[in-house]
Amino acid sequence: MKPTALSVVVVCLSLQTVTAKPIPPSEVDESAVIYFYRGIALTNHPTSVFIDDDEVCSIRPQMFCVVKVRPGKHGVAQFSKNAYTQKEVSVEPGREYYFNFRPNNLLLIEDPGWKLVPPESGQKEIRGLRQEEIVVPPGVFPKGILGLGDAAHFETILVRLADRVEASFVYSYTNGSASDYVIQDGLTATLVEVKGWGEWSRNPDYRLNYPLIAPAGKKVLLTLSVNYDYAAPLKKGEEPTPQKLASFLKDRTSNLYSFFVFDPSNRMKVRFFAGWKPKADEVFGHFPQFFTHVGPKRRPCFSAIYATGPVGDSSKEAWKACLIGTNANIPSRPQENRSTPAT
Repeated sequence: MKPTALSVVVVCLSLQTVTAKPIPPSEVDESAVIYFYRGIALTNHPTSVFIDDDEVCSIRPQMFCVVKVRPGKHGVAQFSKNAYTQKEVSVEPGREYYFNFRPNNLLLIEDPGWKLVPPESGQKEIRGLRQEEIVVPPGVFPKGILGLGDAAHFETILVRLADRVEASFVYSYTNGSASDYVIQDGLTATLVEVKGWGEWSRNPDYRLNYPLIAPAGKKVLLTLSVNYDYAAPLKKGEEPTPQKLASFLKDRTSNLYSFFVFDPSNRMKVRFFAGWKPKADEVFGHFPQFFTHVGPKRRPCFSAIYATGPVGDSSKEAWKACLIGTNANIPSRPQENRSTPAT
């Protein structure tokens, strides 16, 4: 199976805790545009951009991002205004603003961080820089945990083994909306990988499987899936035991920090914290399907499923019942992945 691009569950979330009101379509022409850009730096580590409480982009050296904002007073910094002092800027409709990042890596620089520069300087300095493709409009998403939106709850890891290892990291997510939400179009959503130091990037190897309907107040399963090449261990004659698979996965996921998925058109943002630590001594299953990282509350359920016989069609539904209950709205098979255009 070849890795495919992202498809995503679009869940309507409550708007009661947004940090700012999103810009209505009728006011888009009245919005202002802010350019954040960086020149040459000593390291390639990205730098976050916060507008008020919203992290809107993550910029690497010799790159820039473009953000539309509502006119008025806004705070701009590398961090949320709840944690650090921000520089306030009065934004006027229809105007362009340029912020250059002055990295705190040279002793002679007295004013590190994002600095507002004259438009004529910004327009000149931004030439030749590449544009960051991932930008989250401010004021669109619920504040949620740490200002990052709703969090999906990590459940377990499903491993299917053939000539490759397909790992599915299973999460449960509760639709907090007052009504059911039917998936209509996942093309506007983006899955973003977040590194430990705040770097945002697309990882095309990962894809998100989802159900078509998210009932109000009910849990659904969201699954991040990825394929890993397993040819080298097989060539070495290593038997693909559950213990070997757990060790294999641990090596390939050790550096992952988190993912988040967002869709501005539906005002949703869900954070997927990694927390993936495959446990070799807690593996359930039979070839070609295994589970690891099974919690103690669900262990008896998995043990009963795999007590006899190989994995079959009936047990594929049974493991889902072990995760979040028999009444959960779970699709019988993952939805077809659709490509996601750049934002």
